[in-house]
Amino acid sequence: MALREALEGAGRVRDIVRDLKTLSRLDSEEEIKPVDARNAVDAALKLAFEEVRHRAKIQRHFSEVPRVLGDETRLVQVMLNLVTNAAQSITPGAPDENQITVEVKRAESGADEVEIVVTDTGAGISANHLPKVFEPFFTTKPAGEGTGLGLSICHRLVHGMGGHIHVSSETGKGSRFSVFLCVAAPQGTHQDEVES
Repeated sequence: MALREALEGAGRVRDIVRDLKTLSRLDSEEEIKPVDARNAVDAALKLAFEEVRHRAKIQRHFSEVPRVLGDETRLVQVMLNLVTNAAQSITPGAPDENQITVEVKRAESGADEVEIVVTDTGAGISANHLPKVFEPFFTTKPAGEGTGLGLSICHRLVHGMGGHIHVSSETGKGSRFSVFLCVAAPQGTHQDEVES
């Protein structure tokens, strides 16, 4: 019993240290370049499959969208975290009754952005917790589950790529996370401006 508790504690410390290392590296300058958001989302969905399959069905709605300014590895990390969180908000055992919907589309705001949306039919987030979800170490998960750093890391990664992230949720009715990233300039545009 004591050995199991010690191992679980060590595992939690390992997870926290890993997440803190990720946070500390977020300020390092990575090359921001045109990225196919659909490819990054697809990669994240493949990585999240085992976490999702006992909890929900995944619905994909990918529109034709231009490339966005970003870092593909970081975008995969953001989407993996959002999809995993969505899955963890759903009680396992009834995957046919729950769903996680992932959309990639042009932003409806009129801004030159692509919006990536992750919506779930999970437990939702209470109104008093909603303003805190992107704060480091904030979690609604039971003790020993999660470090409270995942959404904070997502927030910093998205902002580091020049984008923004929003959440809306209601207890018992699921959550909706929207990531907005700037559309990359068509190739050759910068060169044309230099030559003019």
